[in-house]
Amino acid sequence: MGISEALATMTTGKLIALGIFGVIALGIIVGAIIATSAVLGPGRRAVGGALREEKRMPTSIRVLGWGICLLSVGLGIIMAMYVLPSLSAWGIIGMALLCGGLGLVVFYLIASRREKFPENKAPESAERGE
Repeated sequence: MGISEALATMTTGKLIALGIFGVIALGIIVGAIIATSAVLGPGRRAVGGALREEKRMPTSIRVLGWGICLLSVGLGIIMAMYVLPSLSAWGIIGMALLCGGLGLVVFYLIASRREKFPENKAPESAERGE
């Protein structure tokens, strides 16, 4: 079945929901492209002064953050599809977002700990064995 045949069999409500979801997804993609070009591309000079004033996070920590976030989203999708097979597509999306949010919380805890101990030193209580 082709795309045109699939669209022809859909009800009006589903087509409206699909259109709204498509517009939202397109807006997110365009926003991400604009934000990325502002930070990494030609717009970097425009925001360069603001970025130089802040302490920059090391690349390894940024990569760790993306890894944790993507891994937790994938884990959420796998859990929704195989552990809870009765969920609808919206349930799968919700589970992926929930797990992605939990991954961001884990990353925040790791990054805040690194800010407290910037020289990779463990807290004094851990060194004493408490």
